[in-house]
Amino acid sequence: MEAMFFGPASHALYGVYHPPTRARARESGVVLCYPAGQEYIRIHRAYRWLADQLAACGFHVLRFDYSGQGDSHGSFADARVSQWMDDVGTAVNELRVSVGVETVDLVGLRLGALIAAAVAPQHAVRRLVMWEPRAHGGVLHRELFGDDPGARTLDEVGLVPRHGFAYAPAFLDELASFDPSQHLGGVATQQVAKLLVVNAEPVEGLDAMLSRYRDAGAAIAECLVDSPTN
Repeated sequence: MEAMFFGPASHALYGVYHPPTRARARESGVVLCYPAGQEYIRIHRAYRWLADQLAACGFHVLRFDYSGQGDSHGSFADARVSQWMDDVGTAVNELRVSVGVETVDLVGLRLGALIAAAVAPQHAVRRLVMWEPRAHGGVLHRELFGDDPGARTLDEVGLVPRHGFAYAPAFLDELASFDPSQHLGGVATQQVAKLLVVNAEPVEGLDAMLSRYRDAGAAIAECLVDSPTN
């Protein structure tokens, strides 16, 4: 495991590279795409475990922090969904250039799943795992902040506090209108990833979004897993 900074020096991203731990490495890499805010904290240990398991299967794995989150450059108050999409593209290119892998897969949870789905066609990602995705960013926005953007409570510096994080209204506006399938336009069929969708329960509206990926040539498999109960 190797901690690293990558990307432009003025806008460095923090990442951790997990090299393959079996004798014969695959010519494939995996980039793990985090969710936002409190969900980033809650999934951190699981992503570390997942990266180790993938490395044990021979993959080159990179998990990293988006701009303004964790140890990457910038403030969370300046975070934007559009910038996080660029960050995923930077991570994909970093893995290809620094390690020399031929193919890259993406794994994303919640918002990370939607960002990965938007980025995958533009970077010829081979496979994409969407873990607990929603139909679009508006659903995530409603789950966190309700339906009415005007009902957000701003703090003294104009940010929206939620679960220990302060979100910029501009970030939430991007989130509310974010639909990854809008980024499919003009993409060749062979550049559309194979998708695996993993959820603990059916998600309203998700089929409509996935159908647009099928129309673009993606092969999609869906898996419902039992959710642990207390």
